[in-house]
Amino acid sequence: MLAVLQVSTPLGPVVVSIEVDTAGEPVHEQQAELPSGAVLSRWWTDSRLEVRALLVRYDDAWNARQHFTASGCWGVVWSVLTERTTSPVLVRAATPLGHVAFPNTGECLEATEVESSSWIVTVGGPDDELLAARVGSGLPASWAGKVGWRFGVPVAAQGPYSATAGADGVTWVLPPLEPREPATTHVAIAWAPTGADDDGVTGWFAVDTCPGDLLEHAGVGPTRPHRHGWPHVPRLAVGGPPAP
Repeated sequence: MLAVLQVSTPLGPVVVSIEVDTAGEPVHEQQAELPSGAVLSRWWTDSRLEVRALLVRYDDAWNARQHFTASGCWGVVWSVLTERTTSPVLVRAATPLGHVAFPNTGECLEATEVESSSWIVTVGGPDDELLAARVGSGLPASWAGKVGWRFGVPVAAQGPYSATAGADGVTWVLPPLEPREPATTHVAIAWAPTGADDDGVTGWFAVDTCPGDLLEHAGVGPTRPHRHGWPHVPRLAVGGPPAP
């Protein structure tokens, strides 16, 4: 299954996607807008694999309590729910075409930026350290020792799973899911005028967020999905089988 969303920025769209078990089986899709304006999308297959994405704009909330002002802040909270073992999960945030991205990572943040004479667009999400910290709390317990750090050494040096910022975006290669193991992760996108602050850190700080904050901005509350979906998010009324 390949699920794709786009976030428009002044430098072009950021394409955010999640790929898991691309076996060619039919994929069904639904979308609904929540009262907060956030958009909930669902993709599912007949073999009881479901991907959900909550797309939320949060610049008003972020700007209200920060020294810097971002022109746009968007977050995507991904959730994968399954009744069977899956392939590895690939999450990707591709920066706008025609611009070379420069990694700008930091503590608990894997991020990259593209810049023009007018705008800086920043894309970020959890780094290996944060992935390790979220195992058992949003990420499956079975991922312990497979993502993040182990014995003070990045797991990426010992296995295939890692978060990587590159010249065309940020990529997260994550382990397979076991049956009935939900996984939740996120991507954030922000932009500000070039020169909006002396150090060019507005976008970097704006994407330094987490799934709980994004769900709260969406009016869902600081909760995480479980195998029946997000608490307090209304079920979409038509189409497809019930969520796994």
